[in-house]
Amino acid sequence: MYAEVCDTALHKASALTISTNWCNKASQYIIIGWNEYVRKAHIEAPHAYITWRDFGKPRHGSVRDLIKITCLRFKYALRQCQAIEETTPVYA
Repeated sequence: MYAEVCDTALHKASALTISTNWCNKASQYIIIGWNEYVRKAHIEAPHAYITWRDFGKPRHGSVRDLIKITCLRFKYALRQCQAIEETTPVYA
């Protein structure tokens, strides 16, 4: 019983003092030009995917063309931002 009380007390104390929110370092990575170039394509791509999925994931037709185009737009915009980032000098 003593061990259970100690474990519970220690668990509660650690939960209150130690942050349990794990941080993904990739989510903190800032891409230069995201809001200007990529945001719109990033919003459109999941909507196109959901539409494509709801239509039964067709391999041909207008729904397939929609997902293909939106995905390509997103990838192209992201590559442009990465190219801008590579050419931008970093100041310390």
